[in-house]
Amino acid sequence: MASPVAVSLIKRAVAGADLATQLEFEANAQALAMGTQAHKGAVQDFLDKRPARFQWPG
Repeated sequence: MASPVAVSLIKRAVAGADLATQLEFEANAQALAMGTQAHKGAVQDFLDKRPARFQWPG
């Protein structure tokens, strides 16, 4: 399942601001997303060579 935090941050990043603002937001969003349980679990799955569990919300 897709991380709700990541999806929310993506939506905010593309909400229409100048490029410099979007790039700054993206840098901050990456830092936030990398601290979530979803990210930590995905990294562990990768390291353990398990298939990805990611599914885009539909």
